[in-house]
Amino acid sequence: MDVGRLLYDDLYYNNLNEGAFSSAPSSPHPTDANIIMAPGAGYVPQISYDGGDTWTYSGEGFSGARAGHDGFAWDVNDHRRFIVFTLDYGPFLTEDEGLTFRNLHVPRYNGLETTPTGAIDTLEDSGFIVTAVGAWGRHLITVTEDEGDSWMQVAGTDDNYKYIAFHPDSTTNSKVVYAGRFRGTYANSEWTWDELERKIFAVSPFNGDTVYAYEMSPVNEEDTYKPIITIYISTDQGSEWEILGYNEELPIVYSKNIGTSKPQDVKVDPLNENRVYVTGHWNGVHIWDTDQWITEPCGVNNEDIKRDAFNTCSTGAIAIDPDDSSIVSIGKWIAFYGHSDGLYQSLDSGDTWENITYNLGPEFTPWALSVNPHNNLLFMGSSHGTQILCSDQDGDEIADDGGVCGNVDDCELDLPVKNNDINYKTIHSAYIEAINGDVIHSHNEELVEDLVLDLNKTVTLDGGYDCSFAGVAGMTTLKGSMEVISGQLTIGNYILE
Repeated sequence: MDVGRLLYDDLYYNNLNEGAFSSAPSSPHPTDANIIMAPGAGYVPQISYDGGDTWTYSGEGFSGARAGHDGFAWDVNDHRRFIVFTLDYGPFLTEDEGLTFRNLHVPRYNGLETTPTGAIDTLEDSGFIVTAVGAWGRHLITVTEDEGDSWMQVAGTDDNYKYIAFHPDSTTNSKVVYAGRFRGTYANSEWTWDELERKIFAVSPFNGDTVYAYEMSPVNEEDTYKPIITIYISTDQGSEWEILGYNEELPIVYSKNIGTSKPQDVKVDPLNENRVYVTGHWNGVHIWDTDQWITEPCGVNNEDIKRDAFNTCSTGAIAIDPDDSSIVSIGKWIAFYGHSDGLYQSLDSGDTWENITYNLGPEFTPWALSVNPHNNLLFMGSSHGTQILCSDQDGDEIADDGGVCGNVDDCELDLPVKNNDINYKTIHSAYIEAINGDVIHSHNEELVEDLVLDLNKTVTLDGGYDCSFAGVAGMTTLKGSMEVISGQLTIGNYILE
């Protein structure tokens, strides 16, 4: 568990000493009997320095909850801002590229707050977010127009949601949202939700009016088992549909028996609107390519997807690089049996594959995959938290220089406080994580926060540093109150206002 990068949640932090919903294991310090850690209120890690008499929050950021089926939503206008929509715990928003997150506190539906998917408005600086909340297989569309300060549930939209997206041509007064079998239209400050003939699973990267759906059908009309998939396309926001690639003059087989009653994931090539990838239980990866179906089964060659420990070729989440669609990543999935064999990636549009589970494997189950459009890093949600695939792109022995993983240039981050080589957004965040004797450094700039120091430890606040923390360049101005309740504080190069 990454205690230094866990969920900061004001609701539960403020109620740590009021007890949790259930009992949980605790972890005492190996040499100091007064220090103990335990889960607080069932959600966040808490720490006590006085043998359990009082507790405080420990950690900042987010980890540990499964991302939903299509659980990553990226702000196309701001590389620092994205949301992880999780199973069981709702949506979490970051505005500093994943260093810290906050709970958007979506209202529960039928007592539950699973959010398998969601979307951020494509309009710059918008607070509009759409998700679906409820149990694992039954959700209700829920909308916020103010980044989670308030939410509206859309009555009559109960369904099992796997995909939600905003139309790219969003304006202040006009928006369109695709959410499964519903299309939401926002105009004159009001929402209208229309039920469509088919469930949308993708929007064309070339035209926001063009959307995709699929239909499952039986081998024989009298059968209830429906393993045959057919891809449909609409060019008018889902009002009218036709079979993808349909040409009445050619003897094309438009449907494919994928060997299971529903696909696990369906994704459109972001650079080729006539190429669609389909995964599911048992039979590998199926690809519709212009006018034919191609199946990539599991095999024995080094360049094939391998069978899992249960001898199946079951596949799940799909992610395709938006700038180089030859890079396709597939998660193996056989969760009702056990863990599968992790993650595979193709660099040639699915012709050959390599297992890239790396340090997480060999047994591992990805729940969600997505490529960050700003830096092309592959994000994965799992039962073990949220992971990022990092690679040394420039040979400097740093996994990534973009600020998400690997070493980071302090001057590029809006994180003006640093302690023990970790950057923080606030002094209080650094103070919570500090240990006795730590020196917390801060930038030569104005910081606005009310600072309460209430832990029994000795720390130093040293201000005025340049953006890289290489040396003192002035003073740190703290605008707000400062109260020392416990412990000892030494402060230098600070102006208190």
